[in-house]
Amino acid sequence: MTSANFCYWLQGFFELAPAQDAALTAEQTRTIKAHLAMVFKHEIDPSLGTKEHQRELQDIHYSEEREKAQKDREEDQEARNKRELEFVKELERSRRSRVRDIKYTC
Repeated sequence: MTSANFCYWLQGFFELAPAQDAALTAEQTRTIKAHLAMVFKHEIDPSLGTKEHQRELQDIHYSEEREKAQKDREEDQEARNKRELEFVKELERSRRSRVRDIKYTC
């Protein structure tokens, strides 16, 4: 397996495996980190290629990270909005119940 093939395989492993199934041991993590360090130093070194080519590669990498971070923020905001709406609905139900209790006691 070439270094590039390993990187593609590793990426696919983490993208497709459910989080609980993708758990790695400390030894596996050290081995992967060491291998990736060699790949980055020897094959993806910033001194290789033109500045424009390196910028394109960086843009691809960081745009994917930014898109994922934005999606995560939107999902978090949507969840917060949903919780807030449920809280407001519960407050309104509670208020109505108290108003009803007051009417019946008068």
